[in-house]
Amino acid sequence: MINLAVVFGGKSCEHEISVLTANQVIACLNKEKYRILPIYITKDQRFYYLSDFSIDLFKDRKLLKKSMREINFTKKGFMLKRKKIMIDVAILSMHGTNGEDGSIQALLNFFDICYLGSDMISCALSQDKVFMKQILKQNEVKVLDYQFLYEKEKADFKLELQLPVIAKACNLGSSIGIEIIRTEAELKPKLDSIFKYDKKVLFEPYIAEFREFNIAVSAFNREIVCSKVEEVKKTNEILDFTNKYQGSKDLRIIPADICLELKASIEETAKKVYSLMDFETFVRFDFMYFNEELYLNEVNTTPGSLSYYLWDKSFNEMLDIKIKDSFRSFSERNEKETSFDTNIIFTGNGAKK
Repeated sequence: MINLAVVFGGKSCEHEISVLTANQVIACLNKEKYRILPIYITKDQRFYYLSDFSIDLFKDRKLLKKSMREINFTKKGFMLKRKKIMIDVAILSMHGTNGEDGSIQALLNFFDICYLGSDMISCALSQDKVFMKQILKQNEVKVLDYQFLYEKEKADFKLELQLPVIAKACNLGSSIGIEIIRTEAELKPKLDSIFKYDKKVLFEPYIAEFREFNIAVSAFNREIVCSKVEEVKKTNEILDFTNKYQGSKDLRIIPADICLELKASIEETAKKVYSLMDFETFVRFDFMYFNEELYLNEVNTTPGSLSYYLWDKSFNEMLDIKIKDSFRSFSERNEKETSFDTNIIFTGNGAKK
């Protein structure tokens, strides 16, 4: 039996969404094939093994505490009191800060734990909206015009884009830390609101009328494959947290009613970026379409529910394939040399004069 950790929670504005994703992942895993090890990270960044898991635990703090056993990671597993529990593979079900920004990936790399997910560098670059735009633009992928600002430089800031603009926290999900700025008078207070979440803000032209398309991409046995395209019908000016995660299902049209040419363009762009960034797991690409032009708006390396609802394949079947793929990728990474023989300490040649 394979020891499979599902890692979720964390210090993130999307903590509760992570719990829901973990619930969906655990529900789909084959319990005869995998020994499930739920690892819950609290908002104060403490790690716990849950002796039992159900979504109802998170509705009752007393029940949750009874199930929680504090752990510490060690090489290839974790310590539960004095007992070492080995982890064969981990599924990362964390969103936003510490989940999609390379932090948890770096931790597992350090402890030599195999995980299903894209690597630390791919995640870190993708989470930063400005870095991602710079990479995309350099590789001739169409993105909106943009400007960015670090909090430490706000005193001398001058907005060069024409109002109105949309301002976003650079390293959070698209539904948190986002404001429409229509006048100069709104600039400072709305920036102050965003800087509560992040030290870096991205500005883009505010586009009132557009169509939004999402597509998930993954590689199965090294073949890059696209899901169905969905169209998201917005009911508000911006898709805020409530609308995104608590909105009704009629906001989403799957598959999107679009021509074959547009569908092909969405798939081609998503595959190109998936390959360019060396992604390894389920990634969702969010597009904007207006004036007959397609723009890549955002990349999500750990999308909510891992975007399972966009695929024709069963979720447990896809997880089985991706777990096998993660073993292969982990083995290939570990084959790389990380040291070489030297006696520099003993000879003293390394000391600078």
